[in-house]
Amino acid sequence: MTMNPDEKTTLFGKGPSRSKRGFFSLSTKKFVRIGDDKQQGKEDIIQHTLHHSVPSDEISTASSEYTMESFLPHEKFHSERKKIQWKENPIIEEEDDEEEEGDTKTQSNHVSRRVTFAVNDDMNNHEDNISPKRRLSSAFDKAKSMRVTVSNFGKIFVNHLFGTETEEEKKRQMRMSKFILVVDDAFHEEEDEEEQASVAVETANQGLLAEFIDEVKAAESALWFLWKFPENKTQDPNTYLQAATEVIALTLALSWILTIIFNPSVIANNPLLDRLEYNNVCVGWDTFPANIVGVVGTSIGVHLGLRFVHLNASRTKLLGDKLSERSKTYGLISSKAFALALVMMPIIFAVPPTISVFAHSLPFLFFIVASAAVLLGRFIMFQDELSQTRAIYICIFSFVSFVYPAVLLCEYRYYDVYGEKSPWPGMLTMTIDYSWFALLSLMPIMLPKDIVLLRDYKLGYRPKQF
Repeated sequence: MTMNPDEKTTLFGKGPSRSKRGFFSLSTKKFVRIGDDKQQGKEDIIQHTLHHSVPSDEISTASSEYTMESFLPHEKFHSERKKIQWKENPIIEEEDDEEEEGDTKTQSNHVSRRVTFAVNDDMNNHEDNISPKRRLSSAFDKAKSMRVTVSNFGKIFVNHLFGTETEEEKKRQMRMSKFILVVDDAFHEEEDEEEQASVAVETANQGLLAEFIDEVKAAESALWFLWKFPENKTQDPNTYLQAATEVIALTLALSWILTIIFNPSVIANNPLLDRLEYNNVCVGWDTFPANIVGVVGTSIGVHLGLRFVHLNASRTKLLGDKLSERSKTYGLISSKAFALALVMMPIIFAVPPTISVFAHSLPFLFFIVASAAVLLGRFIMFQDELSQTRAIYICIFSFVSFVYPAVLLCEYRYYDVYGEKSPWPGMLTMTIDYSWFALLSLMPIMLPKDIVLLRDYKLGYRPKQF
């Protein structure tokens, strides 16, 4: 029987060379079919090959990381896929295998292959006690680099801030966007990045109704959108944050109108004016009847802000391993800090500045810092939406959010010790103060286009033992 050395078989038989859920396609080295009359001695040849050393130049090894459910028996996979590391050690040894077909004799190479598997989650302690070494440049490492991490954000942020991002970095952000949006699809490094990203965005728009939200919100405020569509199934966390900002702005405007009408004397004489040499924005809702409107409007804003925090936590959980653990941890901590600052806001109305300027101002100062933290957390989670404009905005907003509370506390302390205003110019403090409110109004616009959530309620029976 004549065997053709160029004849090839694949490790998995017929089928496409690329798996839809894999990172790289597998192709085998040179395989030779062993005739039916040689099947009896096949095992002996393999054992002989595996136990004899050969020159190093005849040994070809290859290893990579792959994710495929068909590698192990089906019973080893339950509800989620497992990451499998495969390692191939083809050991080639030439033997003269003579067959008589008339007057001709042919030589064939019998190639044996040993494939060992190891569960990636526990490489050093699995059922076969095999600890294969990982290549430095493996498919799994490349896929892991696509995850949203804090270290990646630092590098991307600096590049965008100074406008030094490269074409390679832009393509990487496109791939990252696809990696986040299309949760069930993996990247193919060898395919066109722009085409993959466009397909991802198209899929996301069709599945998550993002076009509908953008179309409606483009012509009206987020607060009006929620009023018109209170039971919409598409939940966008940014919508609730923007609505909370709009409610606070409307509450402040209405409170100032009431203060000017019913209690104008407080504008020229109040504890904050004595310490800062200007009227803080919050002076407008510190007295009756403006404080009644202030506490009601703030409560509505707190509800909307807490809704944003809740949806963000749900979204982070659903993203799963698309985000690194540090990214998820920082995102959740910043959101919870923002929630804590929101629930502390009523203290502003419970303790007026005439009783304690510190107790009156500390909740609001904490809200300022938490706002900067939650903004940074959103961009750490969704780095593909970062641009130079947004990077500059993050720097300015973060700087103002940390400098203003420090200046305010120093002014309060100086007045308590010396009984007069400090030499620090009040006009500078007022500029920082009003700049923060102006930047806060831009936050919903500057936030990344987050992944939205789909809501679907169903009726069910409550368990008897509940």
